[in-house]
Amino acid sequence: MASRTTTFIDDDAQIFTVRAPAHIPEAPVESDHHDFMADHWVDLAAASYMGFQKLGIGLVVVQERPSVDDAVKMEAHTLGYAQADGIWMKQRSGQLPMEWVDTQLQSYDPNESVLALFVESEDTIRAYAISAQPNPPDALREARAPLN
Repeated sequence: MASRTTTFIDDDAQIFTVRAPAHIPEAPVESDHHDFMADHWVDLAAASYMGFQKLGIGLVVVQERPSVDDAVKMEAHTLGYAQADGIWMKQRSGQLPMEWVDTQLQSYDPNESVLALFVESEDTIRAYAISAQPNPPDALREARAPLN
């Protein structure tokens, strides 16, 4: 299944290559997703690699975390990991571009790229394959370094 590719450079001159399903039209929300990828790359890549090591092939799931207090609205997200053959994926197969996702799951290298799903609503989930530096294994080491 075909992908459309976007390449962008963040404020630190880091190059990101993002692939998305070609049959899904580009949407303004993708710019927000690209900003999130750039701002949280190490976390995304570390979560992807740790999930792969512990659970096998799968995708990082990015969801907006509901605010606890309506008086203070802060943009916050949670990261999860969905196994390729797990219940989370099966329950949402109708909202996902499954043919594209399956192709990515069969062909991506977890040492080099991240598969991510951005959950916008119950009906809208955007899928991406992302490559940047540091690669996922190095990102996991970088994320763990402050804990040593």
